Amino acid sequence: MDRRRPATLIRGAAALRVTTTDHGARHREARHLEPIANSQQPGRARTRWGVAAVGVGAMAVGGGVAAGRALRRWGANEADLARVLPGDGLVTPSNYDVTYAVTVAAPPGDIWPWLMQLGDGRGGLYSYDWLDRAFGFLHGPSATDLLPGYDDLAPGDAIPLGRGASFPVLEVDHERALLLGDPERGWTWCFALADLGEGRTRLISRNHGRMPWLVKAWLAPAVLVMTRRMLLNLRGRAEHLAAERAAAVEEAELIAMGLEAV
Repeated sequence: MDRRRPATLIRGAAALRVTTTDHGARHREARHLEPIANSQQPGRARTRWGVAAVGVGAMAVGGGVAAGRALRRWGANEADLARVLPGDGLVTPSNYDVTYAVTVAAPPGDIWPWLMQLGDGRGGLYSYDWLDRAFGFLHGPSATDLLPGYDDLAPGDAIPLGRGASFPVLEVDHERALLLGDPERGWTWCFALADLGEGRTRLISRNHGRMPWLVKAWLAPAVLVMTRRMLLNLRGRAEHLAAERAAAVEEAELIAMGLEAV
C-alpha cells in the first residue's frame, strides 16, 4: 500500500507528462518540485512588502524631484536659464533663484505696456486677484485693457501694492527688461522679453532672494502659483492685443484698397 507523508509542506502543482506505450496505455509521470517550507512564507511576504515600499519610495522621490524642478524653473528651457538678465549677481549671497517663462504669440511691444502699468490703483498684478485683494495688495481687479498715463516707469519709481511694501523700480530697458527689487534687503525680480521673431516672444520672470529657510519653504510654492498665473494672464492679454492690432491693420488695408479702386 502506498503511504503518503503528512502534508507539512506548501502544496505545489506537479507538471504532468503524458507518455503512450506500444499498447496505447497512458501513464502520468509527476515532475519533482522542490518543497518550500512554511517557515519561508514570512520571508517572501517581507520581500513583497519591501519591493512595494521601494516602488512607493521611488514614486515619492520622483514626484518630489518634479515638484522641486517646477519650483525652480517652471516653463523655462535651457536658453532661458542661461540668459544673463538684469539683477543677476546683485543679491549676494542668494539662496533663492528661480526662473519661470512662457512663449507669447505676440511681439514685445504688445507685452511691454502691461508691465508698465503694474501696481495697485494701476493695471493690477494679473494673477489671482481674489488672493491679492484678500492680502491687501490690490483694491480692485486687474485691468483687461491698457490704461492711459501708465507707460512711463523709470528707475527710482515705486510700484504701489496696497497695504504691502511697494516694488522699487531699479532698471527699465524699453521692451526688453523691467527690474524691480531692493538688493540691500535681499531680493530682485526681473521681467525680460526675448524677441523670437515672427511675432513671438519669450516672457521670462526671474527672482533672486536671500531669506531664512523656513520663509523660503513657505514662500517658494506661493511665488510659483502666483507668478505662473501672472505670466499666463499677461500672455492672454498680449495675444488679445496683438490680434486686435492685426485686425485693425487688415481693416485699414482693405479700406485703402477700396479707396484705390474708387
